[in-house]
Amino acid sequence: SLMFELSSPVLYELGFSPAIEWLTETFSKQLGIPIDFHDEGTPALPQELGVFLFQAVRELLVNVGKHAQASSARVGLSAEGVCLTLVVSDDGRGFDPERNQPDPARGTGFGLFHIRERVDLLGGSMEICATRGGGTRVILAVCMKE
Repeated sequence: SLMFELSSPVLYELGFSPAIEWLTETFSKQLGIPIDFHDEGTPALPQELGVFLFQAVRELLVNVGKHAQASSARVGLSAEGVCLTLVVSDDGRGFDPERNQPDPARGTGFGLFHIRERVDLLGGSMEICATRGGGTRVILAVCMKE
């Protein structure tokens, strides 16, 4: 099931938005919390970008399950021209992003680090909005090459 989640055939057969919808439904069942999915009209994405963003959403939802203690989460997609914004948020316990840096000794924090590195390589941005007790919102913004 991990291989199916990492590179779902749904992504290749139906496209990015239906694959994210499938992913949110799958995680909602696994985590036992409602995960709302909203797409404001995402255009077709280049395959490499779609695969990366699919894996990023998966990693962010894994974090919700492992750390957030959330009662609900949301995944939202919106596009303006060739730029896509993806938001994953939860109503969980939140954290202090400044203090939560990758720690090789504990083997933690590499998921967010990896997402940030990939987004940077794509010329995009990643913003983490989180406070203790106030939930977490991760915003990824990337533009497709024209």
